[in-house]
Amino acid sequence: MRRTLGYIAFITGFVFLFLAPLLKWYAVPRIDKAPLDTYQKTVNQGAGRYFSVKSVSMTPVVPMQNITLAKGDPAASDHTYAVVTIFQRTTDLRNSVDIDYKNDVYKFDRDSGYSAPNAKPFRDGLTLKFPFNTKKQTYQFYDVTANKAFPAKYLRTQTMNGLDTYVFESDPTNVSIGTIAVPGLLAGLPDQPSITTDKHYTAQTTLWVEPVTGAIIDAGQHAVQWVTYQGNFVTTLSDTNFINSPTSVETVAKVIRKKSSQLLLASKSVPVFGPIAGIVLIVVGFLLLRRPKAGEPKTQAVPATA
Repeated sequence: MRRTLGYIAFITGFVFLFLAPLLKWYAVPRIDKAPLDTYQKTVNQGAGRYFSVKSVSMTPVVPMQNITLAKGDPAASDHTYAVVTIFQRTTDLRNSVDIDYKNDVYKFDRDSGYSAPNAKPFRDGLTLKFPFNTKKQTYQFYDVTANKAFPAKYLRTQTMNGLDTYVFESDPTNVSIGTIAVPGLLAGLPDQPSITTDKHYTAQTTLWVEPVTGAIIDAGQHAVQWVTYQGNFVTTLSDTNFINSPTSVETVAKVIRKKSSQLLLASKSVPVFGPIAGIVLIVVGFLLLRRPKAGEPKTQAVPATA
């Protein structure tokens, strides 16, 4: 029995000793990547006002919903970069009116979250995720409406759905986002049926990021768009406030809890404690397998007494 236990300890020790670098240098680089076959539906709840073409005026505050579908394209992706299509639909729930549609394609580094150099279109800054092992620092985060990146500042650490998250905030302010034609009447020019105005955009985007994986667990945004003509304010186009629904947050958190645990085990726990446990087990196994030297007393069974 002693020799059997010795062999078991000896072999297990070597397994731990060699498993640590294997996980660190082979398994982790494969786990430490954004998936290629992503399919995720996110429901954002909110409220706001928007410019109604029908009434040629701003609506009152109405309940709104934004549904986002993220679908990975494994065929267009590779070991380094993932390609994901994002479709968004924003709806006025009170009047059952679709307000906005967006369909964007992202090609980004599966580890860092930054846009691929050859992505078309190229999107500056972080896009759909933060880097694995996110730091408490400022990152450049891409804003799809402004079509450019802005600083996302670290604010605090907050527990959300059983996960420690880093909270970041990005604040694009009075950004020019193009032009749009509106009735001249809105600018006090009733004799002009249409005038070309400048569009402006301001937003406050809050992101809850799980730092081990860099996954965005939750997001919220208050955004305002308005137009000016020759430097003068004309009208607000939209003023909306959205936050991810609790169900959507938990759906993402459930996946990330599992992946985060796997990464911590493979990258820290086993690589750090595995070699220590391995050496201890090898020594124990060696001692159990070692034959007693000549002259050493051998353990003998003592007969039981009645």
